Amino acid sequence: MVGRARGFQAWLRSALEDPLVKALMRRCNLTRPQLETLLIDLFAPDFLGRDLRSEEKAKLRIGKRVSRGAFNRTLRQARENTIKAIYT
Repeated sequence: MVGRARGFQAWLRSALEDPLVKALMRRCNLTRPQLETLLIDLFAPDFLGRDLRSEEKAKLRIGKRVSRGAFNRTLRQARENTIKAIYT
């Protein structure tokens, strides 16, 4: 599992460093942590082959560790900002 988690984090770093993603982020109302959290929530279960608890998803964040509550709060904000963007 540890190897797959590292593989997912490598994919996540690559996705966040992609020039197109960087260009979109400059005009987006999502913060980088919000986008990272949203990507983890959407793609980690498929990449790792099983459902993940919030604690496990929080550990996949790159860099600074966050609590389950902080992860869930950031995820809620990311979802709200995405919904607002769609309706704007």
